[in-house]
Amino acid sequence: MKKHMKLFMMAFLCLFVFTGCGNKELKPVEVFEKALKNTQEVKSLTMTASIDLKMEQDGATVEMPIALEVAMKMENDTTGIMKMHLSENPFTDAFDLYLDMNDTVSKVYMPSSLIAAMLGISEDETYWIIEETTKEENEEDITEDTNYQELLEKLKAFNFSKVLKEEDLVYVDEEGSVKHYTFNITEDFVNRVMEELKEEKLAEGDLPKALKLELYIDTENNRFTEISIDLADFITSMMEQKENEDMDFSMDLSSLKTFTISFRLTNYNSTTVNIPENVVNEAITSEQYGQIISQKYLEEE
Repeated sequence: MKKHMKLFMMAFLCLFVFTGCGNKELKPVEVFEKALKNTQEVKSLTMTASIDLKMEQDGATVEMPIALEVAMKMENDTTGIMKMHLSENPFTDAFDLYLDMNDTVSKVYMPSSLIAAMLGISEDETYWIIEETTKEENEEDITEDTNYQELLEKLKAFNFSKVLKEEDLVYVDEEGSVKHYTFNITEDFVNRVMEELKEEKLAEGDLPKALKLELYIDTENNRFTEISIDLADFITSMMEQKENEDMDFSMDLSSLKTFTISFRLTNYNSTTVNIPENVVNEAITSEQYGQIISQKYLEEE
C-alpha cells in the first residue's frame, strides 16, 4: 500500500510540474522577446492604424482623426502584395493604394484623385496610375548612400536582447490571455541602443521625457495585438526644452491636447490580399495622366 501511495505521489508531482501549475511566470522582458521573435514567422497580417489629434486654440477645438488599414501578404522577403486603405479625413477623401513587389520590380497603383488633390487640380475622371521601380534602381539608390548601407548592416546584426533591461518593460494589467505592458523608452534605453549600434549617444537632457509605448501581447500565441503611444506630453516637453534653450518656437504649448497613434494587429498568417483586375488592366503611367490633364486644360482655354 505504501509503495502504491509513493508511486501515486510521484506521478502527481510530475503532473503538477509539467502541466503548467509549476511553471514560473515569464518576466515582461521575456514575454516581449518571445513576441518579437515570433514576428519573424509572420507572412501575412492586417494592421489598423489610427491617429487621434486634438488641438484647442482661441476657444476653438480642432480634431483630426485619421484611420488607415494595411493588409499585407508576403511570399518571402522580396515578394508580396500590400493594400492600404485610408479613410476619409480632413486632408483627403478615402482612397485605396496597392503595392505589388517581386524580385525584379515593385509596382505601386494609386488613384489619380490623390495626385489631383496634392496639385490642387480638378479632374473629370479618376484613373489608376502605376509607378514602377526596378530592383536595380532601388539598389542604386541604396548603394549611393554609404551611411544608409552601414546603418542597414548594423541593424541586421542588432541583438535587441543585449540592450533590454527589466525596468524597460512594466506589467500593467491583463484581460484573458492578453497582457498589457508599458515600454519606457528613456534616454538611458536609447543610449544603450546607440552604444550597441556604435552610433553617437544622446547628450544628457536630449530626451527630457520618456516615451511610453503601450504594448498588448497575446501570451497564448506570442503575438502583439495592439501598440499605442501618446505623443502629446512628449512633444510638449520637447517644445518646452527648446523654449528654455531660447530657440524660436511660435506654437502655443497648451494647444496640443491629444496626439495618440495606435496600431491593431490581426489576422496573423490568414490575411489574403489581391489587386483587382481592373486596377492592373486599366492603369496608366503618370506621364500619360499628365498628358490627359494638360489636354483637359488646353480644351478649357
